[in-house]
Amino acid sequence: MRARKNWFVYLALLLFEGGMAFALYSGISALPNLTANFYLRFGGALCVCTALVFLVRGAGLPVKKLKAAGRLQPEDPRARRAEGVVVAAVLALSAALRIYAITQLPIEPSTDFLTYYRIAKMLAEGTLSASGYSGYIAEFPHIIGFPFILSLLFRITGPSVQAGLYLNMTLSLASAYLVYRIARTLSGRLAGLIALVA
Repeated sequence: MRARKNWFVYLALLLFEGGMAFALYSGISALPNLTANFYLRFGGALCVCTALVFLVRGAGLPVKKLKAAGRLQPEDPRARRAEGVVVAAVLALSAALRIYAITQLPIEPSTDFLTYYRIAKMLAEGTLSASGYSGYIAEFPHIIGFPFILSLLFRITGPSVQAGLYLNMTLSLASAYLVYRIARTLSGRLAGLIALVA
């Protein structure tokens, strides 16, 4: 199934690219403002981002010339199996790298993540209403989302940073798979695989 490209799809893609450009610009402009070489770093970062855009677009030209996208038709069972193998391999490699980081690197929650952990622990133990976090959550209600899901896990495994890290890994892999499916639906199998690898 291929999505029909009408004015709404182009508008959504335009808004997405505009939002990504704004996020990229905001991230670059948040570089330390008080350094002597701020404008040099800012200009260099813009040049690198521009070069990467041209590199990605240029890399797509040979693929277009070879008509590789046409070879990945939905009717071809070999292409379907190859796609499944690539998707499974990318997700397995991503999971392995995350598991290595979780098991080998010392990770201690701080700032927002420490707040999420504490709220999730209190939700799991049923002590949130007696804590001082109730007013904070009422003032910033968006904070309750991830801790609530984490508290459901804590009721099974008990409060631990490791459980939170593995939940985060699972949600991250699910997000990567959903990005693949969305790109595949919008632009075909090749675009889906490129989005997954990226």
